[in-house]
Amino acid sequence: TVCWAGGASVDADYAVRLGSLGMAGPTGCSNCECYKGKDCTVLLTVHGLSEEQAARSRVQILESGSSCAEANLSTADLSPLSSERRQDGGVGTEFVLGVVKSGVAHASYKICWGAGQDASDGSAYTY
Repeated sequence: TVCWAGGASVDADYAVRLGSLGMAGPTGCSNCECYKGKDCTVLLTVHGLSEEQAARSRVQILESGSSCAEANLSTADLSPLSSERRQDGGVGTEFVLGVVKSGVAHASYKICWGAGQDASDGSAYTY
């Protein structure tokens, strides 16, 4: 629920209900485990996006010390794994990243998701 107040000083001042707020995006990861020498597929549950929006969504795999949306991301070196590939859509979005050939086993890599932005050359994405 979204509420409004003019000159509010305490929470109880927000007495005018404006409406509801919906949040679109990923809600969880049902398959977030990859094994060296095997295909790595990440399946995210994504809600509230059109098929077109879901088609632009991407993931990035980061080193454990990095955080999503940082200016200088430290992407994981799991070569030749591709960290930005969307395979299909619907409620679940499947990212087939490829075969993991390097990286540290048992490391806590981070998965960042971005809805993507419209760009005339298709190169702009937000993570």
